[in-house]
Amino acid sequence: MIKKLILKIFLLIGKIYVFIFGRKVMQKLNYAIFLLTIKAQGYTNFGNHKKTGEYNFINLIKKDLKICIDIGANVGSYAKEILMMTDAKVIAIEPLSGAFEKLKKLKDKFNNRLTVLNYGIGEKSEKKKLYFSNDTSELASFYENANKFSFVNNKNNKFQIVRIKRIDDISELRNLSKVDLLKIDTEGYEMNVLKGALNFIKEKNIKFIQIEFNVHQIVTQNNIYEFSKVLNGYEPSIILPYGYPLKKIDPLRPENNIFHLSNFVFIKKNLSKSYL
Repeated sequence: MIKKLILKIFLLIGKIYVFIFGRKVMQKLNYAIFLLTIKAQGYTNFGNHKKTGEYNFINLIKKDLKICIDIGANVGSYAKEILMMTDAKVIAIEPLSGAFEKLKKLKDKFNNRLTVLNYGIGEKSEKKKLYFSNDTSELASFYENANKFSFVNNKNNKFQIVRIKRIDDISELRNLSKVDLLKIDTEGYEMNVLKGALNFIKEKNIKFIQIEFNVHQIVTQNNIYEFSKVLNGYEPSIILPYGYPLKKIDPLRPENNIFHLSNFVFIKKNLSKSYL
């Protein structure tokens, strides 16, 4: 009875809201409210790792971290957080040469726990154009049409040819006994990375797979449901901002497939109850 009453009240509020705000003159306000709402749900949060919630995510799982792989490491800010917050070893992979040079400097402080590799990761071994705006760009992408997105704003007007390898073919990774965290931030190339790593994921029994999801997926025609099908042995969740790191999500619901910047974590199902 209480649930039915709450539903009736919600539907009534919805009718009143739509009657007032469902007018053309109100659409800018509706859009502002929408952006604020999704921000609180884990979308469009960027800047430092505390704002994105990634700091608290690492803190949540740190007792389980011994070996981590950071694909699309850029200059190493995420890798550095792991190295400072845990005793884990990190393998950081970055194809953009300027960003890689800065990434290498982290080895001065974390030499025994950090390995850096200078190439891209994908579904197959090949050479490919990497488009970028500056030497350390966080928006460098293998997709030329990423330039059309407003946040790139036609700034990716340079390119360099980089090597791409499959995870399953990389000896430094194949020789690992296990991997606890696989983080993928490749500006739309995330599915390609996964498809070249399926044997690796299974063999290394990876506990956590973090995937940055963004507007690039409109071009690649991937969504969270597609990722969940590839990672069917994992429970999907989204990283929330600040002190509330993870929320379990249903990948079939449209509100969990919003093409805005977000970080999703797929947790091995036998571990998910401990974190969700």
